Amino acid sequence: MCSLNGKVISRLETALLGHIRQQTRILAQQDYWESDDYLLLAGILRVQLCDADWPVLLRYADYRCRNLYIYAQPGIPKGLERGLVFAPPVTTCSRHPLASFRRMTIEFFLDNPIGYSLVGDPKSEYPSVSVTPRGWIKWTANKDGMAHFDPRPPLAHEGTKNVGVPFEGKVDHLHLVKKFMAHLSEWCAFTAYELVEPVAQRQGLVLDCRNLKALYRTK
Repeated sequence: MCSLNGKVISRLETALLGHIRQQTRILAQQDYWESDDYLLLAGILRVQLCDADWPVLLRYADYRCRNLYIYAQPGIPKGLERGLVFAPPVTTCSRHPLASFRRMTIEFFLDNPIGYSLVGDPKSEYPSVSVTPRGWIKWTANKDGMAHFDPRPPLAHEGTKNVGVPFEGKVDHLHLVKKFMAHLSEWCAFTAYELVEPVAQRQGLVLDCRNLKALYRTK
C-alpha cells in the first residue's frame, strides 16, 4: 500500500472520474467503429495503466489496497509466430468470465503476449514479434499523436494494422486496435467506477453497461 496525502487522493479521484466520463462517452457512440476515437481511448489507457511514474488507476487501487483482476486468454498458441499478423479473440478481455478465459491480475495481463505482429518476410526465420497489451497501448498513444508523435513508428506497431477485418460490409484495417481499446476501456471504466463509486455518486455519475452501444457492434 502506498501512502498518499489527501490532496493527491483527491486529484487521483478527479482524474479517474474524468477518464470514466470520457471512456463511457466514447463507447456510447454507435459510430465509434467509423471514428478515430480509439486514439483517445489509447491515450487514457496509457495514463491509467502504463505511465512510468503514475499509472493512476493502478496507484489508486494500491491506495485502496485492491488487487485488480481481468479475464483474458492465458496466452497465444505456440507455433503461430510464422506468418500470423494478429489474432485476438472476438472479445479481447472482459470483466466477466468467458470460455477459454482465465482470471489474472491486470499487471500480468499487461505484459502477457496476446498476438504477433508481422515485421518482415513471412518466409524469414523471425517474421514476427510478440505484442503485449502494454506495448499496444503505448505504441498507439505514443506514436500516433495522443501523447506523443513519431513520424517513423516501429514496424511492429504498423504490423498490427496490416490485416483487414471484414466489418459490416467493409474491410477495416484498424478494427483489431479499435476492438482492443474498446474492450480494455470498458474494463477500466467499470473498475475505476467501483473504486471511486461514493465520490462518483455524489457527483451524479452512474454507469450502465447497456449504454455502451459501441460494444454491441463488436464483430
